[in-house]
Amino acid sequence: MAVKQVVLSDRATCKARVILEDGSETVLSVEGLLPEPKVIRLSDVQRDKEGRLDFSSLAHDQGTLIAGEVFHAQQVQGELDAAVTAGKITPAQRPAMEKLALSDLPAFREFVAAQKQQVDLSERGFAGGAGEGGDLKKVDARIGELVKAKLAANKDQTYGQAFKVVLSENPDLARRRAELMRD
Repeated sequence: MAVKQVVLSDRATCKARVILEDGSETVLSVEGLLPEPKVIRLSDVQRDKEGRLDFSSLAHDQGTLIAGEVFHAQQVQGELDAAVTAGKITPAQRPAMEKLALSDLPAFREFVAAQKQQVDLSERGFAGGAGEGGDLKKVDARIGELVKAKLAANKDQTYGQAFKVVLSENPDLARRRAELMRD
């Protein structure tokens, strides 16, 4: 019997409905027909606890396509990270800036380029200073060596007493430490 019409009925299971010349119908398997791929859209991307898009949750296997909007969002995420790291936008501004960047990335880039640094990222306090460990750590290390020597010479002395003696005997070291503590 000859086939009059073929109707694709189920792409996922590779089945086709066939209408024969006599009007009867039957279902046949079709070889080589691949199921329709699953497309991952931006709406499928979950957010982490900070509200950022979490692309690591995307598991794509064979037969899965990632929509261009997801790749665009990954690019936006990277540019937002860079803007926050550079201090051009604050973490609190990130959600609003994400909306701008997703809708108009060139406008977001222009905005960030025109922004003055919103957050002072220079080092402050005890971690500051040039070189390995910073100047304050070097000064404290030198004072510590001198205090240990004082304690070894006089076992009855407390650490605090030895510290005061070292600073009084080395006024330049004491002054430098005080300057570094203020910075």
